[in-house]
This record gives sequence, C-alpha cells and structure tokens, in this order.
Amino acid sequence: MALHIPEAVIYARFNDSDASGYISSISYFSYMEEARTKFFDSLQSYIDEEVVSFIVASAHCEYERCERVKEHLSVTTTITQVGNKSFHLAHTISNTQSGVVIARGKAVIVCFNFQNQQTVLIPDSLRAYLENTR
Repeated sequence: MALHIPEAVIYARFNDSDASGYISSISYFSYMEEARTKFFDSLQSYIDEEVVSFIVASAHCEYERCERVKEHLSVTTTITQVGNKSFHLAHTISNTQSGVVIARGKAVIVCFNFQNQQTVLIPDSLRAYLENTR
C-alpha cells in the first residue's frame, strides 16, 4: 500500500499580501502550517489510540520568487528525517497553474506531552509510518 501525505491547496487571499500586492513573507508560514495540520490529521489512524501532541521546534522558509495574491498554491510535504522524539518536514510551495516553485520550507516537529510539559519518544506505530513515508 502506498503511503500518502496530503497536499494542501491554498488560495492566496488579498489579506495575505503586502503593500506591493505580492504575498507577504509571513503568509508562507501560515501556508506551511495549513499543510502540517492536514498532515497531522492524517496521522491519527497510525497512532493506535495513543495520545500524541506535536509542537513546532523550528520553522524556516526560503523564498524563490514573488507571487501575487489571487493565485492557487500547492504545498507538498515530505518527511526528511526521523529521530527519537522529533521528525523533520520539508515543504514545497508552488503555483498550481504554472507549477513554478515559489518557496521551500522546513520544520522540526517534536512529540510533546503537555500534561508533563516534556518531550516524549515517537510511538512505535507512528515511527513505522514516518519511516515508511520518507
């Protein structure tokens, strides 16, 4: 069975723009967050009823070109590394019509127990999924 990370399709709205009418640099972080949220939702069936919370330890974005608002964008997500308590994601943001990549991002995601306020090991069932999806 092929494992799949859901793609996020986003419409760049007027309020995502800066004064010049181009998508604001901060908006790309929101687009990556939307993609991560879809990804986290897709993980629930691989957790075997374990309660796992995720926090973003770091996020980074490199801008390759400017894009105007009123465009449809695609955010693809891939798993690039799996550690003991964390995993790394790479995001590629492109224009859905032209296919041109406009930004690339990275995020480090940590498994976290909010009740104890500490990091926890990635559950075995989730680790198996993450390692098979890389």
